[in-house]
Amino acid sequence: MIKDRKYLQPDLKLLDMSIIKELGINSSRTARNLPWHKNKGFELTYAYSGEFIWEIRNETEIQWLRLCGGDLGLTPPEVTHRGYDSLIGPGELLYIVFDLESDGAETCTGMTSEELTEFNRLWKKIDKGTVSIDSRTRSYCVDLAVLLKDSGRSKTILFIQHEMRLLILQILIGSLSCFMNPQKQDESSPIKRACLFMEEHINKNLKIDQIADSSGLGKTRFYELFLKEKGLPPGDYFNQLRCQRACALLRETEKSITEIAFDCSYSSSQYFSSCIRKYTGCSPTEYREKHRLNYGSF
Repeated sequence: MIKDRKYLQPDLKLLDMSIIKELGINSSRTARNLPWHKNKGFELTYAYSGEFIWEIRNETEIQWLRLCGGDLGLTPPEVTHRGYDSLIGPGELLYIVFDLESDGAETCTGMTSEELTEFNRLWKKIDKGTVSIDSRTRSYCVDLAVLLKDSGRSKTILFIQHEMRLLILQILIGSLSCFMNPQKQDESSPIKRACLFMEEHINKNLKIDQIADSSGLGKTRFYELFLKEKGLPPGDYFNQLRCQRACALLRETEKSITEIAFDCSYSSSQYFSSCIRKYTGCSPTEYREKHRLNYGSF
């Protein structure tokens, strides 16, 4: 079970890998703050479970990227970004910030100067975006998570750090391949159909039977596939969508709390308030006051 607001970060000095600037896993059962920031290196993220939306800021506009369980995300160096409205949703996320132009990069990667230059050039060709991860790279990410969770209590820390370095290189190489050769997304897949159905009926109080019917699968099979692909049950996924919609209405409209609760199909304003507090960490009124003040500002 994911513990609330858990952060796993190794000692980078012990890791002794100069290209890695940040590395860790964020796990949470509630939404958490992720304000505007940028990195000197590439930021590679992998969603073990849950759904995450990034706001990417450039000179003229803000773009959005959605990262679901099983997806890789990439933000290039010096690109300002944050979680949607400074929040990222519940789930578990691996992040690696790396700079292939760091001193000692050849030593810690085992690449020649020519190989490293080409590796860096290929990464620079990739624009920000998300792709589905392949099974091999996913297994590397899972293995790295196990090591990160064990590194704080293991007596064989030196062996773990060595294995981490190997896994990180495999993840970087495998992730580059995923971005350069993205898997085609099947828009007609059962899970995709169910997600679109939920988005189109965000103002309805959907039941799991209705969501399963939209996928064309039986209830049990649908639940198993949805949990495997998205990393959370369909009911929790739909509740996240409703909370995201409700938060947008709190920020951008003058509607009352009761009206917004009704628009998003909550049975009562009290239940609505408890859901928003669980998702954002504050009440609807507190959320509105806080984010109205900062809305549109960077």
